[in-house]
Amino acid sequence: MIRRQSGALLLMVALLLAIIAALSFGLNRAAGMDAVAVKNDYDVRAARYLAEAGVAAARWSNQVKGCTSASILPTAFGTGNFEASVTKSGSKRLNIFATGTAGNGVVRTVTRNGVDIVDFNAKTSSSDLGAAALDTTIDAGSASPDSAAASLSLASGTAHALLYWPASEIGSDTRVLSATLILTQNGSSAVARPVGVHRVTTQWDANATWFMPRFYAWWTGGNYAATAAATTGVAGAGSYSWDVTSLVDGWVTGRLANYGMLLRLVNPGQAVVFYSHDASESRRPILRVVTAKAC
Repeated sequence: MIRRQSGALLLMVALLLAIIAALSFGLNRAAGMDAVAVKNDYDVRAARYLAEAGVAAARWSNQVKGCTSASILPTAFGTGNFEASVTKSGSKRLNIFATGTAGNGVVRTVTRNGVDIVDFNAKTSSSDLGAAALDTTIDAGSASPDSAAASLSLASGTAHALLYWPASEIGSDTRVLSATLILTQNGSSAVARPVGVHRVTTQWDANATWFMPRFYAWWTGGNYAATAAATTGVAGAGSYSWDVTSLVDGWVTGRLANYGMLLRLVNPGQAVVFYSHDASESRRPILRVVTAKAC
């Protein structure tokens, strides 16, 4: 009886060891397959990034050389390489076809047509837009226009500010490198109040109120893009800036209709006041645009 029990016990142990071995083999095989999949995914991503690097290199090189359309020869980068074929697309743009090759030979390509380029050999220009500028506060508690006030008042959910500069002040033969909105606060606070700048999607004028963008048109608090183009926290006294490069570039290139900007507070229960275009010159809103000559 003892021998039979011992034999049965040994059989159970052997079966258990066999099961453990089978499980271990399966797990190791799965882990090996996962490792291969991860490496393959890495190689594909690496090749794609190399191709994007080829696009960037082609654009940069032709801008530095002064509006050329030269291709990029195979260039080593890390364990892989990239190259780019470049052709002209109109007088001011390039078509770029780039190839990225990862270290193990995986290849990916990227095509970018109509790429804007500027002449880096020409001097950049910085200007503060001012002519025909317009701003106003729209307040849920008032049906009267406020465009002649010396301040722009924001209150969470009940008061927004509208600002507008004509894009025609920026030359059509230039490209926007940067655009910065600068406002001076009228007052101070120990609490940082995030203020978002949004793209306005409806035309408005000096008669705009919380309820109307202009005579015989309607809105409630303004029509604007849900996602802010830029957000900055406003606290102590002084000037604050917002990077609105993408927005202004959209106006200049015609990608976006220029109906100006709307300023609103992000958090509830807050308020802030800025000086408007009707304040003294040193306190007025500034839209500072840096441009370069287009090729």
